[in-house]
Formats: sequence, C-alpha cells, structure tokens
Amino acid sequence: MNTAPTPPTEQQVRRYGQLMGSVMFFVVTHGLALVTMLLFLQPGLDSSLDLLARAAYVREHPVAWVVGWLPWQLSALSDLLVSITLLCYVRALPGRPGQGAAGAALLFNVLAVVPEQYAELELVSTLVTRVSTLEGAALAAYMGEAVANTFYTFMLLGWMLTLGGLRRALGLPSSILWRSACCCCCFCWRGSSPTWRSPARPPRPRATSR
Repeated sequence: MNTAPTPPTEQQVRRYGQLMGSVMFFVVTHGLALVTMLLFLQPGLDSSLDLLARAAYVREHPVAWVVGWLPWQLSALSDLLVSITLLCYVRALPGRPGQGAAGAALLFNVLAVVPEQYAELELVSTLVTRVSTLEGAALAAYMGEAVANTFYTFMLLGWMLTLGGLRRALGLPSSILWRSACCCCCFCWRGSSPTWRSPARPPRPRATSR
C-alpha cells in the first residue's frame, strides 16, 4: 500500500527558499566576476606579459583594477551563504541527510575565505599604492590565493557529498546530482592567480673560443 508523501513543514519551505536565494546570488556574482576579470583584470594578470607591462596597467588603471576585484569579493560572500543555507536546509530535513558533509563544507569555506580576502585586499591596496614593490606584494597575494583555492576544492567536495545525501534521502534522480556538480565546478572556477615574472633580460652572449 502506497502512502502519500509527507508535506514539507513551514521551516523546510523557508530553509529551501533561503538556499535557492543564495544559489541565485552565487550564480549572479560568479558570472559578473568572470566578466569583470575579462574586462578589467586580464591585462594585469596575463602571465604572457612581463612584469613591467602588468605593473604599468595596474598603475595607470587603478579604478578599473579595484572595481574588477569587487565581484570576486562578493562571490566569496555568496559561497559562504550557500554553505550556510545548505547546512540549515539539511538540518531541517528528517534524518538530516548529508549534515556532516555540509558542516565540513562550511568549515573549509571559512578557511578559504580568510586567506583569499587577505590576498585580494593586497591586490586592491598594496599593488596599487606601492606598485614599485610589486614582487613582494604579488607573492603574498599569490600564496593567499593558492591556499584559498585548496580549501575551496574541499568545500566543493563537501557540497557534492551533501547533494548525494539529499538525492538518496529525497529519492531524486542521479542526473540532478551530476548537473549540480557541473554547475558548481563551472561557477567556482576562479581565474588564474596573479603570478608576476621578472622583466625579460637579454640573453647573455656566448663565450667564443679563440
């Protein structure tokens, strides 16, 4: 005998609405960040250019450089909101499926935000005001972004495991999990971390034997 599915509670509906709102904010901010990277940041991040060319761009376009990084800071906030609302939604469901993975994802998200925001603060302050000392500031920013991206990888893994738990608990088709995974990976892709090379030096002349 088939039993009718239990209707969602008011708390579950509210938590689901909060989760969907944070997901929409996530999509908008990451999409905008990718656009501003191409429009405003790429000349200062392009590793095919030498240090002097990239430093000149940062020095001559300080407003564009700062504005270009703002959507990335908002995208970090959207990541945090998704992690929080996902955990809250899971906790509102019977049995709390995927709660451990959602909690771990939130932890790694917080660990990623701290070095990332430090690095981006360096990029919009030190690199603009002290462009002559670009090497040291860029190294600190690069290391901060590298650490953050490592933690973001574990955050994504936590999201995927949570979605797997929700799929099994709610009886959803597996295609939803894979589509969600692809969307998360695409929108969480972050452009190449800024790496600064020294200006190209002319090759040393080869010693000729007499």
